[in-house]
Amino acid sequence: MSDTTTDKHTISRRNLLKASAAIAPLAVSGACLIRPNAVALAEESSRALAGMSMDAAVRQESYWSEIRKAFALDDGKIHLETIIRTLLPTEVKTSINSNLQEYGIKVTRGRTDSVRAKVAKHMGCATDELALTRNATDGLTVVLGGAPLRPGDEILTSNHEHLPYYGKMLQRSITSGIQIKHVNIPIAADSKEMMLAPFMRAATSRTRLIFICHVYLTGQLFPVRELCEWARSRDIQVCVDGALAVGHVDFRIDELGCDYYSGNFHKCANGPYGTGFLYVKKDRISQLMPLFGAFDAKEYRFTYDSDNVRKFEMFGARPRPILWALEQALDFRERIGGARIEARMRYLTNLLLDEIDGHGYELMMSRNPEVSSGLISFVRPRTTLLELARFLRHKHNIRIGGAYVDNDFSDPKRPKNRHEPLLANPAVFSTRTDIERFAAALKLFAKEQA
Repeated sequence: MSDTTTDKHTISRRNLLKASAAIAPLAVSGACLIRPNAVALAEESSRALAGMSMDAAVRQESYWSEIRKAFALDDGKIHLETIIRTLLPTEVKTSINSNLQEYGIKVTRGRTDSVRAKVAKHMGCATDELALTRNATDGLTVVLGGAPLRPGDEILTSNHEHLPYYGKMLQRSITSGIQIKHVNIPIAADSKEMMLAPFMRAATSRTRLIFICHVYLTGQLFPVRELCEWARSRDIQVCVDGALAVGHVDFRIDELGCDYYSGNFHKCANGPYGTGFLYVKKDRISQLMPLFGAFDAKEYRFTYDSDNVRKFEMFGARPRPILWALEQALDFRERIGGARIEARMRYLTNLLLDEIDGHGYELMMSRNPEVSSGLISFVRPRTTLLELARFLRHKHNIRIGGAYVDNDFSDPKRPKNRHEPLLANPAVFSTRTDIERFAAALKLFAKEQA
């Protein structure tokens, strides 16, 4: 991914106006007319769905085409990689620029607290249980590094987690003498029982923490609430990686029952880079050590054992003007509605899977809605991920992602992955036409490989 930067010359107001005039036609390129006020657009458009069933709303292409206008899109490209990087509504970009100009000039006291309160409400938890982080990794590293574990205690996790977290667990085992145990979740597990059973069988009296994903890179939706109910009765804490769930799965943290939940907004939630959160259950905060040294200047004392969740925000300077723009991103999505967004993602996902059924693609995910999500994950035998990704990108202008899943930990320091699936997920700006083009390209690839 490349970044556009300016040279050493100062951009004058006259040159800026010239540049603006030059790019103005982009606002009406293709069929997508850009609307700068995303929040108002979503609110106005959603009124038209009043009284309409969810099933009808997700099929209302005229509505979703209006939502698409909140983004500056090139209609020739199809973006199905928001699990890696998102696209921002134009209003959010404008907000970032405005915040940067005001930072250090206008009084901005209280704006970060306002964002924290909005994120807590959006995610369904108390404000004093939520820390603002830069991404999901910040929060998960805090938990894996700072959870109260003793030598001989176990962390129980699966073979599908994001690889860097295994590395952090391995570090903790070396420094603290804890044990790491991996369980195998079957590929395309077709029921909640198939996903829960490996953990329930493997847990022992030494198990103190279970680490799972809410949505796995296979596209599987883990039954978090059911696992937490079971774990709570055994005094086992549960940490949830929500990196791929926030933004396309409609849920409330306070209904899951987990001890820790870490997520980010720069993937499926159309939020800026550098915006994430860590939820810590209130009675766990004082026991959880922060990643960085925490110090209260007012009380003039170290606060690593404090019950103030903000001790997890002590990681140095943060880009506050970017963080503040998260409010617009969340407002935009709330006007659409979390349940409606998830239903739309599932509708488009099922549309694609129906289209490519019988064309030689093997799903890494179940189609049972109880254990699946809006994330599409599949492989094609005797074809590498790179081959397929290049075909889609260079011949059809379709952006997708990839992953390593189903890891073999027979050698803990050098895990081996068994599958490299293609990953794709629709977004709020995706259209039925996008999905039909994607399906046609996959069918063509299958035909050429036959």
